[in-house]
Amino acid sequence: MESTLAAPQDIKVMETSEQQIPKELIYEVLDGKPIYFKGYKDVLNKTKTLDDIMATGRLQTRIINALQKYLILNFDSKGYDFMSNEVGIHVSLNLNFSCDLVAFDKTALEATEDNYFFNFPPEFVIEIDSNSKFEGTDFETYFYEKS
Repeated sequence: MESTLAAPQDIKVMETSEQQIPKELIYEVLDGKPIYFKGYKDVLNKTKTLDDIMATGRLQTRIINALQKYLILNFDSKGYDFMSNEVGIHVSLNLNFSCDLVAFDKTALEATEDNYFFNFPPEFVIEIDSNSKFEGTDFETYFYEKS
């Protein structure tokens, strides 16, 4: 699966060697190129910490919590298992995503007991982004390609 989308303006694609940038600052990997968290340069300059740029804010947390409660109450008995907290999805070589809220088929999850990214698709994904500014970027394309 190849992706040709441009990264949102707030999330920077770094062209330098990956060895110079800690892997903790990678938000996603698209077409083998890392996309770094907004504010990664501040972490490198030691003016911010990883928690400062990676943590989810109150608004996003409340939205995810409300959606997850709704989904569990209305769809849990239909064979779904809902997960949140930047769920790692490995789509293919050099294509990894993190997702805010996902629904997996419960039977598919029974066979996975390791601590790696999921290497099979969820039934659906809900992305909530309350902090990004997509000025000059086609964010619909980004989310479409990610989906």
